[in-house]
This record gives sequence, structure tokens and C-alpha cells, in this order.
Amino acid sequence: MKLILKNTCFFVLFALSSNYAFAYPTNFIGTWKNLNPNTRGIVKLIITPGPIMRMYGACTPTPCDNGTTSLITFGNNVSDLNHKVAVGHFNLNFKKIGTTLKLLNNNRLSFEHFNQFTDSSGRQNYWMTENFKKVLPYNEE
Repeated sequence: MKLILKNTCFFVLFALSSNYAFAYPTNFIGTWKNLNPNTRGIVKLIITPGPIMRMYGACTPTPCDNGTTSLITFGNNVSDLNHKVAVGHFNLNFKKIGTTLKLLNNNRLSFEHFNQFTDSSGRQNYWMTENFKKVLPYNEE
């Protein structure tokens, strides 16, 4: 009887923890390009399974690679497995950047970034909202 109870508890815990795996935000995955070609903010996002986001800033002559961050995704409620919002955080040498992504549909997302300068430059902290279009789906090959 103890063994059956133990196995049942293990199965229930495994089943409950497995539900989180189904909340995989596949619509975030892909390469995203800013709809504003003249942005002074973020020009490109690449989101891979994990989900992991690589962010590129508007530098010249080529975009700045700001590195990667893990994304945490959110649904509309505790039962929603179709997550449409994600947050991430970057810690660069001269500033910290908090990000919020919101899927508008399968090919568009709204991207907010909150920039806090940490380099004693006197620059003011700022935030921006930018819109992105998916230009490439993620391909594991």
C-alpha cells in the first residue's frame, strides 16, 4: 500500500511539473526585425528555444551585439499555456536593460526596454517601446 501511495504521489508530482513544459512559447521563437529602419534603439532580436533572446542595438556601421538573456514567459492566468508576454534582463558594462515583449500575433511583437545607466555619465534613464516583425522562423538545422 505504501508503495502504491508513493508511486501515485510521484506520478501526480511529475504530471503537475510536466504541465510547465507544455507552456512553451513557440511563437516567440525566430528572428525579429524592428519595423522602424531608423531606430536608435534595438534593431534585431533573435529568440531561440529555451527561450533565449539575443539583442542587437542600433550601432554603426553594424548593429551592437548586446548578448543573451533567458526569457521568462507569462500567460493570462494560472491555467493559460499559451504565453504571450516575456521579460528579460541585460547587464552591460555601462547600463542595465530590462525588457518586456508582448506578442501581438504570430508575426508581430511589441518590445519595451528600460535603460538604467550605471557608468556615472550623467545620462538620464529612459524607456522605449518598439514594434518588431518576425522575418525568419527559428530552424534548428
